[in-house]
Amino acid sequence: MSFIRLLVSEIPEPGRSLELLPAQAHHLFRVRRKGGGDLVILQTAEGRRALAEIVERGTEDPQVVCKEILEDVKGVLPIDLYPALLPDSAFAFLLQKSTEVGVRSITPVITEFTVAKVGDEKKKLARWQKICDEAACQCGGVPSLVKAPLRFEEAINTAQSGLKILADGSGVLLKELKGEIKCAALLIGPEGGHSLREMQEAREAGWQKVAFHPFILRAETAAPVCAALLQQHFGEL
Repeated sequence: MSFIRLLVSEIPEPGRSLELLPAQAHHLFRVRRKGGGDLVILQTAEGRRALAEIVERGTEDPQVVCKEILEDVKGVLPIDLYPALLPDSAFAFLLQKSTEVGVRSITPVITEFTVAKVGDEKKKLARWQKICDEAACQCGGVPSLVKAPLRFEEAINTAQSGLKILADGSGVLLKELKGEIKCAALLIGPEGGHSLREMQEAREAGWQKVAFHPFILRAETAAPVCAALLQQHFGEL
């Protein structure tokens, strides 16, 4: 059976109730036509989950009651994604699909060939995070954490992960990477890729060029595809 998932800040103890946010109540009662007695899954941004029952409908304080604690969301290889900022619709796709494959964080990068503009950063960050939150509720994973955009020079020196990968067709093949890793940072360029200067600076900062696919992928496709292939290669899928 498939349950509607609600992203919450905390999981109440079994038998205790939790008041729903207005947007959650609207989605359940008006959009999904749910009512008292129906079951939903509560989930936190950290991956804790619980089964809950709707106990109120059409009131000013719609609530659910926790029935039982479920297993936490299964973890995958933590990947910190650094994709070049793309136009709105393409970047929304990237955010959604990267969340669906379990990317841990997403930091938009302003590269030499970036044409998209950030605009109102606070408003954009809120919208981007909402996209990731909704994607996580749909797929049952943990929402990717969207961070403030960085210039390319800042991004390549910010990543702390031991394995730092710049996706590029001229790099070593993914299958040639050996060993075990606990996390990874993944740098994805804009349409047309990174400039030669950027690739040189990235290599000097400890990033390794890796080829993931024999074909040239669109920027918004490359991010989730490369993340999923990384997870599979290192035994997480």
